[in-house]
Amino acid sequence: MITKEQLHDLIANQAEVEDNHGRTVGRIGRMFFDESTGDLEWVTVQTGLYAGHETYVPLRGAEMDGESDPPRLRVGFGKGLIEDAPLVAEEYISHHEHHLSAAQEKQLYAYYRYDTHGSDD
Repeated sequence: MITKEQLHDLIANQAEVEDNHGRTVGRIGRMFFDESTGDLEWVTVQTGLYAGHETYVPLRGAEMDGESDPPRLRVGFGKGLIEDAPLVAEEYISHHEHHLSAAQEKQLYAYYRYDTHGSDD
C-alpha cells in the first residue's frame, strides 16, 4: 500500500505515472481522499500536452517503483482508460489534497467498473 508520505514525495518530484503495461501516462497531480472514511483512494494524472488536462485514477492496486530514478507510480489500469477518465473539476486544480464527495466517487467507481463501495467487479 502506498502511503500519504510517499505520494507527497511523488507529487513534489512530479513523478511519472505508468499504466498496467508500463507505458507512461503522464505526471502525478494531486491526491484525493474518500469523504466518508478519510482513506486515500485516488490520484490525478496530468495527461496530454496541455495544462489542465488532469484525470482521476484509483490507487487500488497501485505500486511505487522505488527502483527507478526518479521513482514512478504504476497504476492498475490501461493508458486509454486513464486518458478518457473524467477530468478533475476546476475548483480542485489549485490544491494538493482533497476529499471526493460520495457522488463524485460513485461516478468514478462506475467509470472504472467498481461497485459503489469501491470493490472490484
